[in-house]
Amino acid sequence: MPAIHDLQRHFPVITTMNILIAVTATLGTLMLNPVFAQNVQPDQQQNKATTFQYSYEAGLVLDDNVSRAKYQADIQDDSIASFSIGVKSTTPLSDYTRLVLGGRVEAEKYESFGQLDNFKYFVDLKYQFAFGSAFSSPTYALKFSLGGIESKSDIRTSETANFGFGINKWLTTTINLSSAYSMKVREADTEVFDTREHQIMVNLDVDITPRQLIYLTYHFIDGDVVSSATPKPSTYGIARVNEPDDAFNGLTTNQVAYRIDARSQVFTVGYNAAVNRQLSVDISYRTIDSQATESDQVYYDRGIIRASVLGRF
Repeated sequence: MPAIHDLQRHFPVITTMNILIAVTATLGTLMLNPVFAQNVQPDQQQNKATTFQYSYEAGLVLDDNVSRAKYQADIQDDSIASFSIGVKSTTPLSDYTRLVLGGRVEAEKYESFGQLDNFKYFVDLKYQFAFGSAFSSPTYALKFSLGGIESKSDIRTSETANFGFGINKWLTTTINLSSAYSMKVREADTEVFDTREHQIMVNLDVDITPRQLIYLTYHFIDGDVVSSATPKPSTYGIARVNEPDDAFNGLTTNQVAYRIDARSQVFTVGYNAAVNRQLSVDISYRTIDSQATESDQVYYDRGIIRASVLGRF
């Protein structure tokens, strides 16, 4: 599946400024920590030294198509337990600019397909800036990230690089809009998972109470997709490269991983609630529709339910 920048809402509305903590995610994350200048006067910002923040997330995922296949005979579902921990430092550079350096590690454990178990690590650098401290002033960000994936599946172990920019703006006191563009490069131990992609994201957060919000997110992704399935002429004809997939027993079960060029549309709807100042819960449902660019006969659909506990210390 294409990597997705997730908005991790650790503490959605636990301050009077409705600050959202945004951290780079798995299937990835947004490059903004929204509205850092909001309701903060320049002289207050200027006196702030570098600060550190630590966060974690424990989640359970139900994925109805981990193989990213089209036909029912090839579709495999699974449940995944995940845990991540991150740290970031924030350094004000001027009245309306700051530098954020972050790092995160994440582990995923699959119930049925153990070869998909993996460990991920990321380091990212973000430059954030605004042109004013008014409530409605947009916040902008440039981000560069490096990371890696260590997987039990040999063909999936890889290194990643990501560059992007984004904008965040409060439309009202309860509605927040974010948008972002990113480009991701993945270099794997085998060619089938050497991927490139471009991604556009739009997200809307709506506070429904002082401690609860709902969110809607849309991603458009143009680039490489890897699907694992039984060999078929329609797929062979457009696959850039293919290889037996060791996560699904490879040639033993006649499962082959194909890399194809595709366009994907991803819709997410979620609910986030703050339990206290250090803890929140998040529930979301995501649909993914990927269509090969060279054939309308090659596509897959996928649904993902995720429940998470997010905290900071």
